[in-house]
Amino acid sequence: MKLRNTILITIIMITAIIVLILGYVSSRQFEELLTERMVDDYQETVNTMRKNVETLITYTQDFTKYMSLDEDVLETIIEYQNMDKSSILNRMAMKQKWDMLSQRLIFSTSMIYSLEIYSGETMVYSYYDDPTVNDTKNVPDEILRMANAQSPPIWTDLLTLRQYRSYVKKPDYGFAVVKSVSNESMGKVGVIAVYVRESSFADILKPINEEQKNTFYLVNGDNNIVSAVNKKDLYKRADVSLGLTTEEYEKCMQDGVLLKEEKGQEPLLYVSRMIGENGLKLVCETTMEELGRQQRSLKLFIGIVMLLSVILAAVSAWFVSGRVTKPLGELMGIMERITTEDKNSHLRFPDGNTGEIGILGNRFNELMDELDASMQQIYQEQRQRRHNEVRLLQAQIVPHFLYNTMGIISSFIKLGMPEKALTTIQNLVSFYRLSLSSGKEIISIKEEVELTRNYIELQQLRYIEYMEYTIECDKDTEEVWIPKLTIQPLVENVLHHGLKPNGEKCRIHISVIADNPNEMLKISVYDNGAGIKAERLEQLRQSLETGKSITKSFGILNIHQRLKLIYGDEYHMEIDSREGEYTRFSLHLPLKDGEEGEKHV
Repeated sequence: MKLRNTILITIIMITAIIVLILGYVSSRQFEELLTERMVDDYQETVNTMRKNVETLITYTQDFTKYMSLDEDVLETIIEYQNMDKSSILNRMAMKQKWDMLSQRLIFSTSMIYSLEIYSGETMVYSYYDDPTVNDTKNVPDEILRMANAQSPPIWTDLLTLRQYRSYVKKPDYGFAVVKSVSNESMGKVGVIAVYVRESSFADILKPINEEQKNTFYLVNGDNNIVSAVNKKDLYKRADVSLGLTTEEYEKCMQDGVLLKEEKGQEPLLYVSRMIGENGLKLVCETTMEELGRQQRSLKLFIGIVMLLSVILAAVSAWFVSGRVTKPLGELMGIMERITTEDKNSHLRFPDGNTGEIGILGNRFNELMDELDASMQQIYQEQRQRRHNEVRLLQAQIVPHFLYNTMGIISSFIKLGMPEKALTTIQNLVSFYRLSLSSGKEIISIKEEVELTRNYIELQQLRYIEYMEYTIECDKDTEEVWIPKLTIQPLVENVLHHGLKPNGEKCRIHISVIADNPNEMLKISVYDNGAGIKAERLEQLRQSLETGKSITKSFGILNIHQRLKLIYGDEYHMEIDSREGEYTRFSLHLPLKDGEEGEKHV
């Protein structure tokens, strides 16, 4: 064989081997990098869901503690124990007291839907959606004895509750939180059981993106499913429902994550997290379709590059052999630094190379540029979202507003005006209940208007001589859903900056109107107060366009950025004002159909 052919064949073989090795190693490294990043992103989602479940558990326990310390509950139990139970009138009067007390306690929150009162192990009262059904207890006697023996609230396992209404076909599932009722002087006098629906947990377990094939389960200490979106899975073993062997399930519980890859199938990711001290676990399954697609694209890309490299080596073996090895080595070094040492995704293959090596470098750089752009976009979105969340929480609980309101309540009490003090307290409680709303970011127009009305009523106690207000809200818009605290900050802006300096009464008008032909919702806050100077009005409008805040405009900009982030170009804000005459803020939001036939934004 000729030397040229020998050299040609040798170089082709060597080149082929090198390309195969580099392709395999780089493919494995990129697959590991992609897998690691996707697993980390999904675990972050699961951690967020776990926090939401823990928040619901904590809220329910705190509410149960609050009810167990309520003086009315204590006094009514004692009155029941001391009354003549043979008297029908006594029993009817006592039931009326129980009903009024239950409605006051349960209606103060949307999370709790039922309660039961026990004297010893005997149920003396039960309140459900149908308060006439009160003759069957759901709490096991063992739980009642435990509640009488210890102070912390005790959770029951998942309960299949009886049907409260004859037309309800589906079974009703829920949990009971049981706590003793006591005080220092009389000790433990009874037990109260607060019920929270299983669907409250299932709502948290719903996937954010319905197109993703995700399954979320809440599992008890016996590995039985106690909450799921699909009610057919309740009471089943989690490992069986997830299609895992006992060993695989135990490994997932121990390590917190399990990646299951089978030939010919999309990879499956399982994540588990412990929740609180109740022995509950959050177990999740998701199909890593995106990982499979990227892996196939990466393998195809590397395969094409390998084929081109071999062809190039065969055509110009003498010339290319010395130029291919060095650039490939550089590329390999960059890949290795990115995936193992520095993890710096900004590293790029240097320009100046031509041919297939240049194509490989350019495609590599493009891939890394796209990866950087995606990661940067995700980072900016998360940063903006967290920033807005922090600001929103700050806006929800304003210390000065609370202190001023409590001072007014104190004054009413000192002046012998208990009804006025009670009304103020009710407005304050309603305001904070709606503004906090169990961590929900989206509420109905009806709730948002009520929140705003409570806020104005409280502020009017201070500014009664300087302001009056009217609210106009289309009935068709009451069930439309919008981001929480959309209207109230606009009213707050009026009170802080819009009242007339000469002491004249300022009129505030709030309107919520649906423009059904254009499928738009218009929210307007108008006042005939101090108005805005022309120069400052222009600054405000520019601030909305650029996103940069100016002095005393953060509240307006925060609302604008939140709505812009949610609705994009379909949303816009208009500011119209004339100094000394009026100011009008107008929000234009899209109307869309929501789940289960409800309209939401």
